[in-house]
Amino acid sequence: MLHAKSAFSGLTLVTGVVAAYQVTHPEEKDHSNVDRAAWISNFEEALAKAIAQIILARQSESASK
Repeated sequence: MLHAKSAFSGLTLVTGVVAAYQVTHPEEKDHSNVDRAAWISNFEEALAKAIAQIILARQSESASK
């Protein structure tokens, strides 16, 4: 398992720089900028749905045994 401390050990903190949230869609080479809040909200929603599907699948699997 990769721990956050080791994953970010080589990260350099840069102040005064604003991060840009960019996405590249499948089959496209260019990226487009996206709104940070909207991107995070969409990501959280997709993650919650994936987690719920995993939980429901495991519950269904356990019930059928």
